Amino acid sequence: MIISLTGEKTQKIKEACQKLLQSPQPTIREVARVIGMLTASFPGVMFGPLHYRHLDMDKTVALKIRKGNYNKTMTLSDEAKHELSWWVSSIESAYNVVSHGQADTTMTTDASKTGWGCSLSGTPTGGSWDSGESEKHINWLEVKAILLSLKSFVDHICQKHVKILSDNTTAVCSHNNTDVTIPSSEDTSSTKEVAITDVPLIGGLLESQGISKEAASIIVQAWRPGTQKQYKYYLQKWEQHCCERSINPISPNVGTAIDFLHEFYKEGLSYSTLNTVRSALSSVVQPIDNFTFGNHPLVTRYIQGVFVNRPALPRYKQIWDVSVVIKYLKSLGENTQLSLQDLTMKTTMLLALVTGQRCQTIQVLNIKQMVNSDDIPRDPHKPADDVYRTVAAGLTTFTSTSPRAVWFPRKRAVAIANNKLFVENETGELVTTHLNSDEEILKAFHDHFPQFKQDTVRRALAEWNRVSR
Repeated sequence: MIISLTGEKTQKIKEACQKLLQSPQPTIREVARVIGMLTASFPGVMFGPLHYRHLDMDKTVALKIRKGNYNKTMTLSDEAKHELSWWVSSIESAYNVVSHGQADTTMTTDASKTGWGCSLSGTPTGGSWDSGESEKHINWLEVKAILLSLKSFVDHICQKHVKILSDNTTAVCSHNNTDVTIPSSEDTSSTKEVAITDVPLIGGLLESQGISKEAASIIVQAWRPGTQKQYKYYLQKWEQHCCERSINPISPNVGTAIDFLHEFYKEGLSYSTLNTVRSALSSVVQPIDNFTFGNHPLVTRYIQGVFVNRPALPRYKQIWDVSVVIKYLKSLGENTQLSLQDLTMKTTMLLALVTGQRCQTIQVLNIKQMVNSDDIPRDPHKPADDVYRTVAAGLTTFTSTSPRAVWFPRKRAVAIANNKLFVENETGELVTTHLNSDEEILKAFHDHFPQFKQDTVRRALAEWNRVSR
């Protein structure tokens, strides 16, 4: 028994794909609408899952560039256009089956970093990977092993329904869903090894150099979690770029890598974002001509050219007068007469001015283990629990240039929790009330901002700046 789309549904999908092909710059919303139509038709289109991935990836990239605005326009890649053309030419004859029935024969396959093997009806075969293939991700190798196994026994399985047994669940899922796009970040083989890092290419580079997993786990700490998350997307695109061209992503030539940067440039990425892509590649690409990738003369010249065409603009074009805010804070009167919310707002503003820290740091400040000394409160013994931005080696605290400023180690500061906290009294001494040491600063904001995060601090500072004027 087979399943096929209705004539009305078929015509609707065909016209939508043709319209998208004829539009030089469709909106992201139009592309998303067509993708939704295509995926909804999969139950009646057997090979549909093979012909929409590039279209979906183009949409995802465009959304990142356009900051999630679906009304902005985008450009379709040649691969995406090819997929749309397939739907136009094939949708009218497409169908699917309710069940493929019992398999005629069973084939087992397996792969490792050194080679692959398979068995059909007790007849084994296999082979070894070449130097380029052996550096591929294990999921890629498992799928390639299935392909080679089918080719090896093509004379025995032609026009037969073959059941494939593989110990890699990613590969099994891929074939069950007729989907050949394998997420490089997944390795669900039977060994279930713990990944060194969330960025497989970095972990693979360290392993290929003979570094133990214990030592590699220390090395990857050089990249903050936020940096790894930022690099992950671009390195995945880099792996895909190299895989499509049969290039080793660890040791490419400089021209290939620059072409990769230029693809993002054509998509409209800014100078600073392209610098991030360059840094991501520098973390995995081996030195070229005795230069690291990021410092290669051709790469630096290319980035300089990008700067000329798309100069980086300052994030803030103006600053506000601090004296206006200070004057307003003085006009509020004694701390003992302020409400908890006003006192919290005042403390937030003073911390922002005195410490010069970012909102995400101020958000998590607390007074745990803070002690008073003769001049300034500090915690000279315990290092920082968390570091929220990259700092130079040995720097675990921050200070203010003001001689009367309160000095706080990182993640140690004045806090407001269930009771009021006085920043300083008439003599300039730090005075605190009864607070739990692990209470985060600005908890009072929870009454007004249930989703308490760094944006809460940012909005509060902006509001007080506005009120003070």
